[in-house]
Amino acid sequence: MDKTGSRKRGPVGQVQKGSAYFGALGMEVGHFAPLWHLLKVAQLLETELNRISARSNLSISDFHLLCALMMEDDEPVRATDLAHMLNVSDAALSIRVRKLAAMEMVERRDHPQDQRAHLLRIAARGLAAVQDVASAIEKDASFISWFRQLPNEDRQKLGDMLGSFHIFLNRHFLPISRSD
Repeated sequence: MDKTGSRKRGPVGQVQKGSAYFGALGMEVGHFAPLWHLLKVAQLLETELNRISARSNLSISDFHLLCALMMEDDEPVRATDLAHMLNVSDAALSIRVRKLAAMEMVERRDHPQDQRAHLLRIAARGLAAVQDVASAIEKDASFISWFRQLPNEDRQKLGDMLGSFHIFLNRHFLPISRSD
């Protein structure tokens, strides 16, 4: 396959095949290429970032959770609020928090006014892990290497486009239903 991905199984071929298939079903396919590319890029990024995070015995989801707590300026966060921020179920968050608490990266305590709730805060080990993983991502991630090669104007455009898309999707995101 050449660098453009023009082979049948490469990105260009995948878009051509997918567009032809869905077009033959009578579907509008103008969105297919960007949607397919975003899905594939997300999959590739997640795979690479998981590989990099694993060096610190974390997943990229663990890193994401720790970053969310880090951004709270050392203020404790209710577990249910963190689950909502991360777009995960309370059960999924609970499993991840137990793991990170056992690794002494997250501090978990009971909420003083609500017996059912827990408050979470990033611990010193969690902050160190955030710095380690972020440094490794900056050094080793293919996306960062590719991004640095873009002209500054393209970097800004990409950031603006993805930021706008993120804001739009965040407004229209339907949160995972809670069990309580």
